[in-house]
Amino acid sequence: MARTRSTKPQLRLLPATAGLLGLVAVIGGLVWIMYPANKAAHQTAAALVGGADREAAVEAGQVTAETQCALHWYKGLLLQRQGNITARDTAWTELLSCTDRFNRFMPVLAPDSAGLAQAAVERQPSSPWGISGWRRC
Repeated sequence: MARTRSTKPQLRLLPATAGLLGLVAVIGGLVWIMYPANKAAHQTAAALVGGADREAAVEAGQVTAETQCALHWYKGLLLQRQGNITARDTAWTELLSCTDRFNRFMPVLAPDSAGLAQAAVERQPSSPWGISGWRRC
């Protein structure tokens, strides 16, 4: 009588399938993050070399700068989760230098950070989420 294996072939493929899907997700994420920078680089090169549409190159560069700026927010969130408050404040101070989109969240997530509140006032004096934003929390 022939022996049969107790594990089904479908169950053996499950880890490989999960690994492959994870790899696809990571590669897809990298492509999604890098696309604006690559587009800006190509349009800038085309504008410099061939006299292509310079306005499109400038617009692509602005989109890339905004995307890169938002990465400071996510970096700060990860650093906060790790408990590295000094590095979080550094990342969010960089964020304050390029956008005010996340200002209203900082006082909620870092209510005791006087340095971050001061940086908000210095870098964005017209923002209502400077020192007064920290006091509202």
